Amino acid sequence: MHSFTRLAQLLAGSGLLLAGLSQAAAPIDWEAFNASTISGHIQPRYQQLALQSQTLADTTAHWCETRSSDDFNQVQQAFENSLQAWQGIQHMQFGPVQLLMRNYGIQFWPDRKGIIGRQLNEALQRPEPGNYDADFFHHASVSIKGFPALERLFYDEDALTRLQQQPNACALAIAISTELANTAQAIHSEWQTPAVADQGAEDDGEGASLGLPDLSLELLRSLVQPVEIIRDSKLELVLGNYQPAARLQRAENWRSGQSLRSLNTNLAALQALYTEGAPSLDLILRQQDASAQADQISALFSQARSQLDAVPGNFATALQDADNYTQLKALSVTLKELDHALYNAMPAINAQLGFNSRDGD
Repeated sequence: MHSFTRLAQLLAGSGLLLAGLSQAAAPIDWEAFNASTISGHIQPRYQQLALQSQTLADTTAHWCETRSSDDFNQVQQAFENSLQAWQGIQHMQFGPVQLLMRNYGIQFWPDRKGIIGRQLNEALQRPEPGNYDADFFHHASVSIKGFPALERLFYDEDALTRLQQQPNACALAIAISTELANTAQAIHSEWQTPAVADQGAEDDGEGASLGLPDLSLELLRSLVQPVEIIRDSKLELVLGNYQPAARLQRAENWRSGQSLRSLNTNLAALQALYTEGAPSLDLILRQQDASAQADQISALFSQARSQLDAVPGNFATALQDADNYTQLKALSVTLKELDHALYNAMPAINAQLGFNSRDGD
């Protein structure tokens, strides 16, 4: 009897040990996460930016040969396509896009001091018409190298007339769009090189003590931190505390009417970064016994996009409607919840992203 009892205890103990081993979280393959994110998310999106920006440069140059009022919408459409390609990768603020302040050259925003307008007017008033070469951009401010400057040239109230009649306007539009295309192509090409693709960010050992590469930390930051920027800078700054305090001119891309579309592109890109990949962050969280947190994050992404989809038109019309304004305020609340949910999920994968300005708010 004693032997039988002892055998039963050993078998029971073995069963508990095996159960414990089966429930242990699997090691995270960060190298696979990095490689999958680069090949499936970063490289294709920078490629799209390069293609759309080159189309914008070509369309602008072609239109400036005739400056036909009937065809000007083609320039604006090319601008919007290129802009949305940027919005789809804007959340990646590390690596080649930071070299020589390229990120600010692509989009200098917000422009709280009106720098773009002043710099643009100075450039248009140059005595030598059309002399916007590489040396000009080497010395030019980042404020007139990218989308905000082009948006003014293409969407100001007198944009068409100025492009048709002012000697330097079309030449500057061609030059800026060409500079933008060259920058986008350079970033895309650099992400193809093994050194950049393997590192992505300077390896300063920040993540070594946490058991994950610095590149993984940068990718996680590129998912989590933009949510606050979207909520605070792209939404709340425009909405204000109540509807009469709303200010359309604080919105990103308000001249071209692309503000809400840009928000949608941003959220779609972040959701893709969270859910796609082999492995995706969603899958990693579930493998680390954080399925409840993964479910919450997925639900909040879906909720935020549904709330935004329910707002018709653009910011200009939405801010005039009480129901739409309320819906956008509800979206802001959802983004705050998403922000917290993402940050709260990081300990489950042993990731420390640094100071969270939302703590305690």
